[in-house]
Amino acid sequence: MGLLSRLFRLACFAAAVLALVAALILVGLYRHYVIAEPGSHLERAYIMQLISQESPVYYRDGETQLGVFFADEHRQYLAFEELPKHFVDALVAAEDQDFWEHGGFSPSGIARAMVSNIRAGRVVAGGSTLTQQTAKNLFKRRGRTFKEKLRELGNALRLEAFYSKQDILEFYSNQFYVNGNGRGLSIAARFFFDREVAELGLLECAFLAGVVKSPNRYNPWVAGAERRSRAIAAAHARARYVLGRMLADGAIDSAAHSAALAAEIPFQRGHFRFQRSVVLDEIERELDSPFFQELLAAHGIGNFATSGLQVTSTLDPVAQRGANYGLRHHLTRAGTWLEAPELAALFLGSGELRPADPERLVARSFHTAVLRSIDRAAGTAELDLGGVRGTVDREGNLRLARMRRRAERRNLWVDARKKDLNQLLGQLEEFIGQRVVVSVREVDGKQLVLDWEWQPALQGAVLVLDRGVPRALVGGVRNMDFNRAMMARRQLGSTWKPLLFAAALQLRWATTDPLDNRRAVFPYQGWFYYPRPDHKGAPDFVSMAWASAKSENLASIWLLSRLTDRLNPEQLRQLVERVGLARGASESRRDFVRRVQQAGVVASSAKLVEGLFEQARAEALVDLEFAAAEEQSEALQGLFYGLGVEAELARLEDDEDVEDKEKQLRRALLQRNFLAQEELAERFDEQRAALLAAIEQGESGPGLPVDGFYLMRDAQGAAQLSYGEPAARSSMVLQGDQFEELLAGRGQTLVATLGPVEARPDENSASSDRREATAAFEPRPGLDEADRLFLAEGEEQLAQAGFDVSRRQRAEQLLSAGQVMLQGQLSVALVKELRLALDQALAELGPVKDLYAAENLLLCRDFRTLVSLRYLRLLAEASGVESEIREVMSLPLGSSELTLMEAARLYEVMHSGSRWQVVPDLEGMGTGSGAAESVAAQDAIAPLLEPAAAAPAVRANSMIAELRSATGELIYRARPQATGVQEQELSLEMAAMLRAVVQHGTGRRAQGKVRARSSDAGRAAELRALDARVPLFGKTGTTNAYRNSAFLGVVPGIAAGEDRLAWEPGQVVATYVGYDDNREMKRGAIRVAGASGSLPVWIEAAQAVVEAERIGDRVDLADLAFGNSNTLPLDWPDSFVGVSVDSATGLPLDGDRQGSGPVIMQGAVQRRFAPFLSEVAADVLSSDDSGL
Repeated sequence: MGLLSRLFRLACFAAAVLALVAALILVGLYRHYVIAEPGSHLERAYIMQLISQESPVYYRDGETQLGVFFADEHRQYLAFEELPKHFVDALVAAEDQDFWEHGGFSPSGIARAMVSNIRAGRVVAGGSTLTQQTAKNLFKRRGRTFKEKLRELGNALRLEAFYSKQDILEFYSNQFYVNGNGRGLSIAARFFFDREVAELGLLECAFLAGVVKSPNRYNPWVAGAERRSRAIAAAHARARYVLGRMLADGAIDSAAHSAALAAEIPFQRGHFRFQRSVVLDEIERELDSPFFQELLAAHGIGNFATSGLQVTSTLDPVAQRGANYGLRHHLTRAGTWLEAPELAALFLGSGELRPADPERLVARSFHTAVLRSIDRAAGTAELDLGGVRGTVDREGNLRLARMRRRAERRNLWVDARKKDLNQLLGQLEEFIGQRVVVSVREVDGKQLVLDWEWQPALQGAVLVLDRGVPRALVGGVRNMDFNRAMMARRQLGSTWKPLLFAAALQLRWATTDPLDNRRAVFPYQGWFYYPRPDHKGAPDFVSMAWASAKSENLASIWLLSRLTDRLNPEQLRQLVERVGLARGASESRRDFVRRVQQAGVVASSAKLVEGLFEQARAEALVDLEFAAAEEQSEALQGLFYGLGVEAELARLEDDEDVEDKEKQLRRALLQRNFLAQEELAERFDEQRAALLAAIEQGESGPGLPVDGFYLMRDAQGAAQLSYGEPAARSSMVLQGDQFEELLAGRGQTLVATLGPVEARPDENSASSDRREATAAFEPRPGLDEADRLFLAEGEEQLAQAGFDVSRRQRAEQLLSAGQVMLQGQLSVALVKELRLALDQALAELGPVKDLYAAENLLLCRDFRTLVSLRYLRLLAEASGVESEIREVMSLPLGSSELTLMEAARLYEVMHSGSRWQVVPDLEGMGTGSGAAESVAAQDAIAPLLEPAAAAPAVRANSMIAELRSATGELIYRARPQATGVQEQELSLEMAAMLRAVVQHGTGRRAQGKVRARSSDAGRAAELRALDARVPLFGKTGTTNAYRNSAFLGVVPGIAAGEDRLAWEPGQVVATYVGYDDNREMKRGAIRVAGASGSLPVWIEAAQAVVEAERIGDRVDLADLAFGNSNTLPLDWPDSFVGVSVDSATGLPLDGDRQGSGPVIMQGAVQRRFAPFLSEVAADVLSSDDSGL
């Protein structure tokens, strides 16, 4: 026992000695590294430099600065004495309760954090002191290693040794991130409350102290009501926590605590001097994402905004400036048309200007200027842009006069007169000395040529995508606050149609296939859809290419309703499986039926019969084509079965939202169904029997029962009998004595009174190429049987022709089922043949045991339409659309809302056949100064860059091309990667259709408007002499009531190492114009549609893309110099040929007319079944290593 006691005392003594030695060593280390040699980074001057270190953001060239996070002028430094006591108390209570007592680190704080984390089962609290946080933010932690933690602790001890607690709080309070490019308490007070720091109360101080680490999480100015609500709720929760800590610490009493809790945080947005933009907001949002936060943390960067991080964006400076100019410049014009502002609205009052920066005074830029003088004789205005003079020339003043006169007259077709220009110049003199916004149209030597600008309520957005990455992004007139390009969900009208056409190409349709473009009704899931045309005079039938070019609503919906009709049974079965509507291998029938019904399809025997009718109709159409019965074929093509028509007619009568004229037309459309025609045929049989019986009994003249019979001309001008009122105007109700004339063979005079063949007034088509008007009836050569029945050619001629001239037999011949047309469209015989074919099909089908069996569902039109709509939705989602897409018949007309970014993704898939995403490229990482430190960082971030993690880690349309540390170390580089969605040849088919829009359709305004240019004087002169124009591709879009206007398209490019334009290296340009409150863009006779609203913006953006890509310098001009066109030629694959088409219908010409119409390109390989993401298109088509 004594031995053990001695050993224990010895051990204690040894431990005490070791502890003393360790303490002495620590004291020595502390005195040496903390006191004696703390390092130059502890000097106040160096710390002040660190606090103001900014993180610049560059354009893709890495040289032109786009913006900056935390520029010097965006911080208002506060001394400790200027910090409100409530803020100091709140900051200490929220972040470091032992701040005033500890020497740089707090063992008790670490212990409390450990207890809190253990109780929560996760990390909910940290043990870092305010001093450690200040050290980390000032001197940056380069990783999470133990060594780095020790370095951070050492710096915290040095701060404590050389600076007072007040100094440390001063450093901290001036460098925390606020928003955009602002930092520090002063900026925070202005941003969140629009107040000076001295005006902050307890609640404001508690809130600000609580959000110093992550202000964006509590930002009440974020876009979207739901996000705003969440942010405000989180802000109140955080403020309550801080107030509770202050009460517990004794910093405030219970009365102050209760009063603060009962109050609302008085958010009031303020502004401070820094150039905010949605571009910086998007880059900031990306850098705040988990992927980049972990990546930066692995490189010792805790706050990217104060780290000196060098950010290179994907944006091109030329494209960005041109896109911004195109939007603002055109909105001045369109906004004036719609809002008709007083001239005073352009001016901002008197005031001084900052000295102008000559480097910013470039073409397509915007500036505030002061109007100095007006020269009425020259028609010009002189302005001062801050020491630099500029001139609004006569053209610029005419532009303003023209805008104002059109607004005044509410008509876009009027022009400004000399009187209007003189009046404007006189009015402008009243505003001399006042400030106004102008744009620089051009720089002519040292002379700036300007245009007047203003900011209307009208808004818009522009986006340029190149392999999935933005080259230009403009989110609104001022391009700040709300990013309309990525956040605003809008209906973009007919820009959706190409999605349908792309799907059709994948499902065995061709660009020159004829589509029915007549008014029709489309039953679907118990509803009847009546699409309307958006223009008059459209042909009855158009090609798919012309449906795109002319933006034909009716043809597009007809195509949707028939989208799967060209597939064989096996292809259709595969398609059903692909869209997820087939019964699963382990799925019970009950679950499958429920799933189909939830999708809106309820199978029934009647719908099965409807499907069999459509098969019979298809077979009859083939027979009519062989018989060259064009008119009946067209009528039969528009015939639907007729389920639910009676109920729809009753509903239509009660619909007060439909005008009377439209109701009348819809009634007529609803009657064009097989069941109604069959009922009419039965009535015809009864009327025919009664008429023949009357003739047999010797009745004649007015006494003949001819009710319901009409005499009409057919489309070719031939006379014909109709039972039921025909659709043609050239018809007459037959009376008994008139029928007697026909029986007697004396119908020539009667037929001649019918007049020319014309469409009824309720028809929206004008197929004048087929239905030519006939001024008077003239016998045609080669008379057919019907003609001979109606014309008096003499008994002998009729007898030679094999006609019995008895009244009874003549009547039977006149009233034969093959001669009489029902409502002038289908013969009675054809309707009866359809019934026989339908009955035969039903007999062959036999008893139906399961209406939801695959073969029966495929007969159901509702199910096939659902398959088509589901296919369109999935194709859109595969292309990058994340917004909800409603599976409704109006989908191709733009009934679903999506962002401009999503629309651009759609077009990018149509353009390249692929959906692009950005993946990290590790090659070269760790190069540059500081590379030695990057080895550990590479190991730390390796898990982030595994294939499974990389895809979702970086946004699909990332705007970050490269990140480098303050020392130049490469931290991150982006690389575009493509995932195949459709065959490349199908994309070229889409190119041909979108080209036709600009050449022959709704986008004609863009034809020839974008030209190749060069900064080299000699090359520029050559391009001007050749008038070198760039071929363009695109599609207009206008929503109902003109609420939104859009244009999306492609500007071709030149592949690396090539000298000719091609479709594949092009870029997608997307624009829209509309009011934020979705009001109509109408005023008087003014209608702002796709061509007048968005297309002018698009043209300017496209011109900027051409200049950014230096097309004028790179393209070979030989073809232009020796050719007969001033449009630069486009390279098409050898498999594409030019097809001559009719200028009205877009249908191929043949015979003598071939070569006389417009030419569209078409692939030689047609009729392919190539659904998106099929085996033909590999999951990953390509990976581009060229960087962004």
